[in-house]
Amino acid sequence: MGEGLGPRFVSATAGAEGCIAYDGERYYRQLAKPVTDMKDTMGAGDSFLTSFLMCYLDSAKRGEDGAEAIERALDFAAGFASTVCGMEGPGAMECRFPNRSSPGESNCRLPGLHGQKC
Repeated sequence: MGEGLGPRFVSATAGAEGCIAYDGERYYRQLAKPVTDMKDTMGAGDSFLTSFLMCYLDSAKRGEDGAEAIERALDFAAGFASTVCGMEGPGAMECRFPNRSSPGESNCRLPGLHGQKC
């Protein structure tokens, strides 16, 4: 009883220490990306989680499910969260991605993420 219940994927962020994730079979470690000019860490974890999910789900929709998609999404999320830490206030909310007109390309208007593909 209970087989198949619960999350398929879990992760925990640890600020400058990066994050750890587990997909039921394997652990993943993502190092934090450097922040050029630290301004505000508020929302960094939420930004990481949201950008990870968007990037991973976009990959899954293209049939790219698995370790490579998870690693790419973790790397993208680390970069996104790092960029958010270099901003003051709610400016990070100007990001809308993935860009549906060009799949695989973000539509982020954040410095440091322009053109970064998830």
